[in-house]
Amino acid sequence: MKKFLIGLALVVGIMILAFRSAYPTFSWNQKVTVTVNTPNGEASASSVGRMVVSEKVSLGLAEAGGINSDFEGEAVVIALPNERYLFSLISGATSFSLEVFGDVPGVRKEADGSFVQWDESARRIQNLVGAKAFPSEHLPMLVTFDDINDPTSVKEVDPANLAATLGEGYSLKSVTLEITTEAITQGEVVKVLGWLYSHKYRLKSPDLRLGKGPHAASDILPEEELRRSNFIRSPK
Repeated sequence: MKKFLIGLALVVGIMILAFRSAYPTFSWNQKVTVTVNTPNGEASASSVGRMVVSEKVSLGLAEAGGINSDFEGEAVVIALPNERYLFSLISGATSFSLEVFGDVPGVRKEADGSFVQWDESARRIQNLVGAKAFPSEHLPMLVTFDDINDPTSVKEVDPANLAATLGEGYSLKSVTLEITTEAITQGEVVKVLGWLYSHKYRLKSPDLRLGKGPHAASDILPEEELRRSNFIRSPK
């Protein structure tokens, strides 16, 4: 029986390796840079995350295939005057490259943001050079905290009107994405949000504003959906 199990394990291992070699994996490091105009001049910061894109490997031949996208990285932390911070979140980071480079020849996407001819698109993305601005309709979500030590004080910031939340003299100058060989950024978020790893569930429950749930999804604000994974994400 033991010999049979060892043999079976070897066969399965060989099959998995064969499937993986048949379905290539593409990866790249992507750098988000955010520059903000402040009353004291420009404030800018960057964060580098890693994307891995592959075709889903299934040993069940009856199962449909698909594309698997994983992201590792953290939010951009922009230090502002008066010891305040602006965060450019990693929500939707698996789609950043398609949203920014979707009009590059050979890089194509469906209306829902997924890859068309995924392997050729991913191959081209990982070899791109130079930074490009995010389209205004696909900017990363921006947030700040009234009290950096209070998770419930989180507020969404309108990219088109930073002054409404941060005050006069603030505006968003640019948000760019670049494919880079720089190392993944680590530890910058927790330097500022020291409570993040110990905080469970949402940063700010809609119960605080709406009372005890359940609540309709349309009544919940985007900032009330925020969790640790919107600031830091590790590979699966």
